[in-house]
Amino acid sequence: MPEAKEESYFGERTRQLQALREQFVARGVYSPAPIFAESARGVRVRDIEGHEFLDFAGVSVP
Repeated sequence: MPEAKEESYFGERTRQLQALREQFVARGVYSPAPIFAESARGVRVRDIEGHEFLDFAGVSVP
């Protein structure tokens, strides 16, 4: 039986930034997922890999 290949939802750019984040940001700063925003409009946030998310955090930013 062939070995299953693990595929990551997050790409190389995210892994690189996550490594830098772990090196320079204090461990007490919480981040539930390694998402690095590239752009946002309204509730839609696009990350550096091109994935689009809806922001339900309730933060009001003009």
